[in-house]
Amino acid sequence: MREAWAFSYFIPIIMLILFLYGTRRNKTHLATSIRILSVMAIVAIAANMMMFLTQDRFLTMVANSIFHTTLTWILYAMLSYTREYTNFTKYNKVHKAIFMIILFLDSANIMLNCIFEHSYTCYEITYGPKSGIYYVVDGLPFHIVHMVISYGMIVLVTFLLIKKITQAPTIYKSKYIAVLGILGFDLVCNSGYLLLDLPVDPSVTLYAVTAACIYYCSFTLSPKRLANRTINQVMTNMSEAALLYDIDGNCVFINEAAEKLMANLEKEGIIRTRDEMYIKWRGWVEEKGDTANANEELQLFQSINLKNAVLHLKITYQKLQDEKGRFQGSYFTVYDRTEEAQNLIKERYNATHDRLTGLYNKAYFCDVVHDYLKANPEETYLMICSDIANFKLINDVFDTETGDKLLCRIANILRRRLTGYGIYGRLEGDRFAVVVPKQGFVLETYLEGIQEFAYVDAPLPYQVDTYIGIYEIQDVSIPVSMMCDRALMALHTVKGSQKKYAFYDEVLRDQMIREKELSADLDGAIRREDVRIFLQPQVDMDGVAVGAEALVRWTHPSKGVIIPGDFIPYLEKSGLIAKVDRHVWELACRTLKKWKDQGKEQYYISVNISPVDFYYLDIYETFIELVKKYEISPTSIRLEITESAIMQNFNQQVGLISRLRNAGFIVEMDDFGSAYSSLNMLKDLYVDILKLDMAFLGQAKDMDRAREILSSIVDLAKRLKIPVVCEGVETVEQVNFLKGIGCETFQGYYFGRPMEVSSFEENFMK
Repeated sequence: MREAWAFSYFIPIIMLILFLYGTRRNKTHLATSIRILSVMAIVAIAANMMMFLTQDRFLTMVANSIFHTTLTWILYAMLSYTREYTNFTKYNKVHKAIFMIILFLDSANIMLNCIFEHSYTCYEITYGPKSGIYYVVDGLPFHIVHMVISYGMIVLVTFLLIKKITQAPTIYKSKYIAVLGILGFDLVCNSGYLLLDLPVDPSVTLYAVTAACIYYCSFTLSPKRLANRTINQVMTNMSEAALLYDIDGNCVFINEAAEKLMANLEKEGIIRTRDEMYIKWRGWVEEKGDTANANEELQLFQSINLKNAVLHLKITYQKLQDEKGRFQGSYFTVYDRTEEAQNLIKERYNATHDRLTGLYNKAYFCDVVHDYLKANPEETYLMICSDIANFKLINDVFDTETGDKLLCRIANILRRRLTGYGIYGRLEGDRFAVVVPKQGFVLETYLEGIQEFAYVDAPLPYQVDTYIGIYEIQDVSIPVSMMCDRALMALHTVKGSQKKYAFYDEVLRDQMIREKELSADLDGAIRREDVRIFLQPQVDMDGVAVGAEALVRWTHPSKGVIIPGDFIPYLEKSGLIAKVDRHVWELACRTLKKWKDQGKEQYYISVNISPVDFYYLDIYETFIELVKKYEISPTSIRLEITESAIMQNFNQQVGLISRLRNAGFIVEMDDFGSAYSSLNMLKDLYVDILKLDMAFLGQAKDMDRAREILSSIVDLAKRLKIPVVCEGVETVEQVNFLKGIGCETFQGYYFGRPMEVSSFEENFMK
């Protein structure tokens, strides 16, 4: 019988040792307290085992003292554990010191009982002929002190647990109730042992189970319940739809968001049951290849067409596995990305379309055309670009809203006429571009379409002139933007004329190449003075030179002499003429400085001011700076300004001319009689010289009438005391006529062609 009891005691000892090993990684203070309890429990069980294995009374007394002393410290350890477990903070070092003194005194009392037997004694008892002698412990009056201390700690433990149970939320009550129940059960078992007066304490065998249960209640029971409840609450309330399927495809959990989604899909007729959705999703998972473990996630983006909208979903799948990696189920999360997708579509639309007209913008138009041409290399296409004449004027005269309406009307016409036939877009401002197949293209039909927006929709009638340039796409490898440039280049050749269209050809291409070469060479040519001045003499009635007009000439190192007609129009169009004119003025002033140093200050040089110069240069400051730099008289350099330049901004130019004349410069009105000449202009504008071009006569249908007009202009100039210079004089008849009407200064081939400065000096300045 003793051996059977001993074996039954070994089982909890082994269990406690295994428990200590299994919980070694938990480093929390609470777990440490439980391990201390377990170690003391092992000592108590061993002491109790020694009590019934020995038949020596003294050894029994020693074992019993060890057992009760250990039990006292177990109760203190249990109290410490309970204090931490219930988060009891009203405990300080003084309390601990008092407890320790009481416990040490009680432990000394129990251990000294082996000698003095003042607390308890034991007597022999036998339970049968073969059972041997057992010693039963019997308490003495002094033993009550030990019992009071022990049961006092039990009461404190019970009080703390009950107090925590009454205060804790429902989800946490169970973990305190469970610990209280375990301790109560142990107490009942121990009380039974005391009441029955048994030689063996059966309740000791419960210590291992008690330790494991306490550990489970502390670290597993409530955390698991809390985690499960929290997960359930979070998944239920989450905005994303969540669905959980078992290994057989049965839906075992679905949150509120998923309920709404499935109900909507069922209402729309997309699915009939939730399992049907699972079948579709599982098919997608198998097609993708199921994930190897639960840490990996698959994503699916799905668009579902509803009756009145498109539903954009992002679906994530996670594989559920047990600890051995076996498949347990499927977890799907469905994110509604409809608003995000719509915003993305809107952003892409805004990035690729013109906000005003809704047509492709330039960048996207070029991308679409590039891809389309690449996909259809066997067909020939035309690039057509359009431009409205004086569109800025429409905005200024009416308002920008009227201009915007016109642009939107053009866009609607393009949609109506070209959808399914061509690609169209808005390049910028009032420029539109269209790509259509060459086969079947009828120019007259296209021009008829332009007539649909021939007038501005405004209170006052205003005719809209639209020009188009057409480029036949022969090389699809060049950038689409360059195709547009070529079509626009053709357009600019007819803009402002009666003809409304032009085709790009090799002549235009060669011109473009030449213009690019001119732009590239210009700075170097000015620096090397390949761009220089020629002088055409201006003579008096006796044929004696009084001055000259400076005319620009460009001698290219490889191309030779470039005539002005080949580069001046382009330079004026590009604005580069201002750079050339500034260089010409500099050379003229340098020449005048040289003549001054030679004692020939009586000669002057006239220089031209292009209309473009007024936009790029400060005319007044430039000439003031030049005459100061070269120390020449302002009267020695005459400034020729065309009528067209003056009329571009009449009031401003009148002020500028007045400032120049006040500074001592002589201002000539060039080409008078060929453009905007009017008595009103002569009335308000003060110039020093009128310059007449004899081409006026050559263009006349009625020569006598033209001569009378020219004679009247010269006579009027004399009355206004404005000298007249006649240029373009080529014949003796013209000279005689001009002398007859009172002209005094002449310029033209009859007297001399433009020539090098050195030739002019040699032939006209002797």
